[in-house]
Amino acid sequence: MMRLIDDQMRGLMNYLKQNDLYDNTVVIFVADHGDFTGQYGLIKKGVEVPECLTRIPMIWHGPGIVKSKLPHSAHVSNVDIMPTICTMIGAPIPDGVQGRSLWPLLTGKPYPKEEFASMMVQQGYGGLNYVNFEEYDPYTQDGTVTKGRQEADELNTWSQSGSMRMLRKDDWKLAYDMQGAGQLYNLATDPEELNNLFGDDKYLKKQDELLRDLMTWDLRTQDPLPMPHKQGKRQYGYKRDPYNYWTPYKDEPAKNLQKNLKL
Repeated sequence: MMRLIDDQMRGLMNYLKQNDLYDNTVVIFVADHGDFTGQYGLIKKGVEVPECLTRIPMIWHGPGIVKSKLPHSAHVSNVDIMPTICTMIGAPIPDGVQGRSLWPLLTGKPYPKEEFASMMVQQGYGGLNYVNFEEYDPYTQDGTVTKGRQEADELNTWSQSGSMRMLRKDDWKLAYDMQGAGQLYNLATDPEELNNLFGDDKYLKKQDELLRDLMTWDLRTQDPLPMPHKQGKRQYGYKRDPYNYWTPYKDEPAKNLQKNLKL
């Protein structure tokens, strides 16, 4: 599968070069999610929010984008792609968009570091967590076992019931669910996320900091649509940053940032 992706990317790049489009094309390489591929004895996806599922590649290449040999230190998300494209082409970011423009980061311009100091991940579709097979057996009740094969799909009712939020900040990771269960890991010393530090007296200050950051993220990502209106005309508005940032930031107007592209 990896070779297939490599071959298709090579074909696309060769086409762009052969048709004189390469130097005027922005290429974005991303994934929708990670995969266990045997980690924790699991395959596929679906169980909670480990790094192997939530940390995915994001590569940008094209005119105006500054090359870097190392991964960027900012915490970003796939939801940031669409607003970045808006900035890139000089279009306003529409109401209701939750992502932020990465264009200043990609073009080597100053950007508010605090804005990208953390990132939230959401998991689950609501309800409560299942805790034992007496309540529910996904192998016999969820249709997850493929007919004719002894293979279970980890993306099932058991693994998706409930809701969880995860925050990444520096080397720290906090996960918290709707029933008050928490997880806290230092990925620098515990990359496999095996030693849960949540509730440990030595880390209560860091735990409190991350919980506050997580609450802030949850408030920021509330859906503002539909916009307030009265008799078909908008009555109320709200303050917005042109890059959808929550941190004060001043830079050249977004409409001037697409000067490197021929549109």
